[in-house]
Amino acid sequence: MKKLSKSLFASVLTAALCSSLTLCAQVKIGTNPETIEATSNLEVEASTAGRKVKVDNTSGQLTISDGTQGTGKVLTSDATGGASWQDKDVLCNSFEASRTSQTIATGASTTLIPTTENFDPSNAYNVATGVYTVPEDGVYVFTGSANDGGSATGVRNSIISILSDVKGNLTLANSADLAYTKGIWLSVSAITKAVAGEKITLKYSVAHVSGTNPTNINIGAIRFAGSRMDCNTN
Repeated sequence: MKKLSKSLFASVLTAALCSSLTLCAQVKIGTNPETIEATSNLEVEASTAGRKVKVDNTSGQLTISDGTQGTGKVLTSDATGGASWQDKDVLCNSFEASRTSQTIATGASTTLIPTTENFDPSNAYNVATGVYTVPEDGVYVFTGSANDGGSATGVRNSIISILSDVKGNLTLANSADLAYTKGIWLSVSAITKAVAGEKITLKYSVAHVSGTNPTNINIGAIRFAGSRMDCNTN
């Protein structure tokens, strides 16, 4: 028996492996390995229906369908390298909350709790507690403002501050000693490098200086907001 030439052997092997053009051009890994979309060169399919990574055989476009995909989203990584699609607004981790008024006790630093969210796409602000939990590491800017006044007699000094449970006071502002009957409007802002899980709150206190010490005082026009700065908003 004559031996097959090297070129003939290669031809026979190629024919055996590539019994069809589809088999030669396409690779499927994972669930349903025998079924692949006609337009795909490569597919890696998960056991969950519709979850797959594929490469188009004409354009070379990569498609990642993991259930988080959507129009205008960007692909991001978590701390362990796990990828998911996120809204661009979520990446900026911005929020703003407000409240018309809140009654606080004098002589103590109290967390202001704006109960109306104007926006919070990452759902990181808690309207029940007034706490913003930093979703991911980054450089953030926080701002807060409020006012107080009343009919009580005497003099008070008011302080507003932005507090981190990791770093303490990030910033504060206080008024000159003024009569309760004179309104005070205070605002603060802070830029900080925050870490995921860090809790940020807006605090307000009224220190009684002289005269009749009221038990409570009304705080009005409350606004608390923040945004991650080192993100692409284009």
